[in-house]
Amino acid sequence: MAKRGGFPGGMPGNMNNLMKQAQKMQRQMEENQKALEEKRQMEQMPQGSIHERLAWGARKSEMENQQRKKNKTKYKGLEI
Repeated sequence: MAKRGGFPGGMPGNMNNLMKQAQKMQRQMEENQKALEEKRQMEQMPQGSIHERLAWGARKSEMENQQRKKNKTKYKGLEI
């Protein structure tokens, strides 16, 4: 007869939940690391032609401007 909340010869129910939570956290950590790596790559200027560098600069400026606009609207009422 199986114990309450568990499996015969397996982990109890709480252990299963902990394993699922750990796996979910692992996936989230991997996703965050991937996003961070993409951000790092965007921060580094390409070593290619001048056209690639100019395009990179334009994309970077656009991203920074979008972030400034987002922050400005986020803290609109808090300005002194």
